[in-house]
Amino acid sequence: MKIVETKFVLNGKWREVKLVYELGRIFIYRKGFNEFLNREIKLMSGHQYHGYDGAPKRKFVIETFRTDKVWSVKDDFHNAFQIAFLEGKKPYERFKRELVYHQVRPECYDHQGEGVNFLLTRKTCVLAGEMGVGKTLTEIEARTLAKPQSSWFVAPRSAIKAVEREHRKWVPDQPVPLMMTYQGLTKKMKQLEGYDIIPPQWITFDESHNIKSPKAQRTQAAILITDAMRTYWGDDCWIILMTGTPAPKDPTDWWAQARIARPGFLIEGDREKLERRLAVLVDRDFGNGTHKHVEAWKDRDDICEHCGKTKDDPAHEINQELADAGLESEDNHEFKLAVNEVAKLYRRLDGLVLVQKKADCLDLPEKRFEEIILEPTKKLQQIARTLARNAPSVAEALTRLRTLSDGFQYREEKSGTERCPICKGAKEGHDWVVKDEYAYNLPPQEAGETEDDWRNKYFDFKLMDCVRCKGEGEVDTFHRVIKEVACPKEDQLKEMIERHEEVGRLVVYGGFTGSVMRCVRIFEEMGWDYIKWDGHGVQSSVPDVDPLDLFQDMLVKRPKVGFVGQPGAAGQGLTLTASPTCVYYSNTFNAVDRMQSADRIHRPGMDVNRGATLYDLFHLPTDRLVYNNIMEKIARQDLTLGIDVSMAAIMEALNG
Repeated sequence: MKIVETKFVLNGKWREVKLVYELGRIFIYRKGFNEFLNREIKLMSGHQYHGYDGAPKRKFVIETFRTDKVWSVKDDFHNAFQIAFLEGKKPYERFKRELVYHQVRPECYDHQGEGVNFLLTRKTCVLAGEMGVGKTLTEIEARTLAKPQSSWFVAPRSAIKAVEREHRKWVPDQPVPLMMTYQGLTKKMKQLEGYDIIPPQWITFDESHNIKSPKAQRTQAAILITDAMRTYWGDDCWIILMTGTPAPKDPTDWWAQARIARPGFLIEGDREKLERRLAVLVDRDFGNGTHKHVEAWKDRDDICEHCGKTKDDPAHEINQELADAGLESEDNHEFKLAVNEVAKLYRRLDGLVLVQKKADCLDLPEKRFEEIILEPTKKLQQIARTLARNAPSVAEALTRLRTLSDGFQYREEKSGTERCPICKGAKEGHDWVVKDEYAYNLPPQEAGETEDDWRNKYFDFKLMDCVRCKGEGEVDTFHRVIKEVACPKEDQLKEMIERHEEVGRLVVYGGFTGSVMRCVRIFEEMGWDYIKWDGHGVQSSVPDVDPLDLFQDMLVKRPKVGFVGQPGAAGQGLTLTASPTCVYYSNTFNAVDRMQSADRIHRPGMDVNRGATLYDLFHLPTDRLVYNNIMEKIARQDLTLGIDVSMAAIMEALNG
């Protein structure tokens, strides 16, 4: 047990506080009530009050403090940072000092030099540079100057290949960091669990928006390794996060990234506490209970603190006579102006995060956006309406219509048989069956009656045909096949490939595996080489050649190469500037996929004369629905809850 008598600055005044470190927690005691201390504690991670019957560790608290009027919080890096701040030790000072200048190679742009100085001065930080500003070279240069004893680099698979290529280009004589995907990091941390290891002195998380969810295994793995680095190296380590999407669609996406970079920099101890600050939350019944729902983000200066609506909304019209009589609607209330907390968040992140926008850093032509509208036939429209009506859910309806718009449908076809996984081929097994006399009137389990007693009273344990294979011992197996139908998108893509014969390079993105495969087939039929990059990995028509070298450098040996990718798998970390054009055969609902993939052709190295043009192919109206959701930066959630698309909206769109 560790006991510390200290003082906190609370509302501008020093107050004596007693801290007891035990049981993995920090017990905080001050004689007498202090609302400012309670407010600070409630923002920390894992806060717990022990002053009630049944409270955790209440016996220990009473024995230690002779009272139960005590709070405790987790003994972790976040709370250590905040306690240091309350003690007046200035933990934020490191993030406010001027950047230390370092000499960088001549090839670096000025903003890259600034990024190097930022990484080396701050050490644990986030480089939020827009896609195409050259974050990879910034990181390589900073790591080369820092000379860490060991380094790890964590990124999506596509980004790893691009970074390895950049290493060969810029520092061929330097060892490459230990490269791994986020899935690989998760696996590695599980393998190392329980072992004493020396953690790396430098770790980089590229495309760090992949670790924005605190409960995800990859995020937990990132927290484990970075906390181990702080424990072993203290302040002599570098924890670098890089993301090409510096303005997340959900402001709370910043919480986990800030927690990994510097625990405690954001005062809120968990994502939910940050959400309560940044959003107007209301109770919403989703069928499985009442949950807090984000009604509006506090990102404007004209909305109500209580409901997220503007002052002229009818909810703020109060009839005083009815209110005095207690007859006014509960939904009506006085307007209270909300504080723009989202804008304050980005100011609060200053010093931890360096935002670099392409328009401020590089002299590149603006991206051009073109929409190509392809009219569906009346027959296809009829098929689309039938598919939508027969779909069991909104999500399934959208999927069927989106794949139909791309010119195919998924089908399950029988591929053979296999031994029944339930009965292992025995054809029968024992199971509980309701007794005949209770078949139509099964009594419920009574209070105090165990489940075993209830089951033995009303059920028989019988040998019967296996419920899975129906006594056959074998079950059918199925595999998914793609059934293509005529689609004007195919003709349009062929026309665009023909237009790029002279350039010899073209980038195409498709939202589904079936879309990607169809585009690959089109390139093959047109006599082009191809690179296919989707969730199954990367495949090329030219084996034994690095696909990025093939696309970017082999313009003479391989004069016509098409890149076909799925935005989520091949939209991050790649440089595809050999093509002046990117075609979206279809989009996904994920706005980050779109924002990332759209900048693969728009970055240093592009042909500034040809520019960068992005084409969207719109066929069925669902293409527009998806596109609009992306453009509005609506977070993709469960389709039945979070996304503003209903079956009525789908049918209305299909009916014109």
